Amino acid sequence: MSIPLSSGISFEEDEYGTAHNAASDSAEDFIGDWLLDDVQGNTEYLVFLVDLFQQFRKEHAREPYIARGNAWRVEIAPDAVEFYNMYTELACTVLPEFALSVMRTYWHYFENPEVFEDPTFTEEINNFREKYGRDPEIPW
Repeated sequence: MSIPLSSGISFEEDEYGTAHNAASDSAEDFIGDWLLDDVQGNTEYLVFLVDLFQQFRKEHAREPYIARGNAWRVEIAPDAVEFYNMYTELACTVLPEFALSVMRTYWHYFENPEVFEDPTFTEEINNFREKYGRDPEIPW
C-alpha cells in the first residue's frame, strides 16, 4: 500500500539554510518538529525509520520500538505512534500511516538535488542492505 504525501505540511530552508516546517495541522507540525529536531537530516536514519514503520504495519504482534533522541521520545507500535517532547512535555498520538505521510513529505524534501546531493537515497539504501541483509521497505 502506497503512502501519499501529506498535504498539510511542507519543509523548506530559510535564507540561512536552516530547515523548518510549515504545517496546517498541529499533529503534522508535531511530527515535523520531531523530524527536524531528532532525525536532523540523517537520511540513513530516515531510511531505517521508514522501513521500521513498514515492519510494524505488517507484523501486528511486535513489541513497541522506542526511539529516544535529543528532544523527543517516540514509541512506535502497530496501531499507534506516540511522540513526546521531553522539554515541553507535550505529546501527540497518531496512526502509523499518518506519521508515514509526514515522513514521506520530509523524504520528498530531500529528493530536491539543491537540498541533498543524492535524491535517490542510493547510498543510504545500499548501507541498509549491507547492514540488515535485505532491501528496506519504502512504501512510495
